[in-house]
Amino acid sequence: MKKLIVGILLLVSMQIVFAARALPPTMDIAVLKASQGKEVVLSPDGFSWLKFFTLGWLDRSKEFEMSTAVKVRDESNRFITYGRLSQHQGKLVAVKRDPYNYINEIWILTDREREQFRQIAKQREANHK
Repeated sequence: MKKLIVGILLLVSMQIVFAARALPPTMDIAVLKASQGKEVVLSPDGFSWLKFFTLGWLDRSKEFEMSTAVKVRDESNRFITYGRLSQHQGKLVAVKRDPYNYINEIWILTDREREQFRQIAKQREANHK
C-alpha cells in the first residue's frame, strides 16, 4: 500500500514539474519541416510573426545541422533521441544554436507555449508601432 501511495505522489509531482517547464529566452522559434540523421529543416511557414520573433535569421526553409550532443525535449519535457524528430514534423519547435551555428537544443512546443509565443510576438509588434 505504501508503494502505491509513493507511486501516485511521484506521478503527481512529475506532472507539476512538467507543467512548469520554462524555455530559455535565447531560443529561436520555427516549424520543423523535416529531419534526417543529424540534419533538420526549419521553416517559418504558417506563422506571420516568425520572421519578426526570430530577428530575421529564418527567412525561408533552411537546413541546419545538430551538434553531437543535441538535447531534444518533447511536449512532456522528456528527453527523446534526435532520430524520433521525424514523428514531430509540422510542429512548432524552439531551437538553441551554439556559436558555430549547430543546433544543440530542440524543444517541441505545447499548445500553451505556442499561444504564449504568439502573445509575446503581438505585444512586441504593438510596442514597435
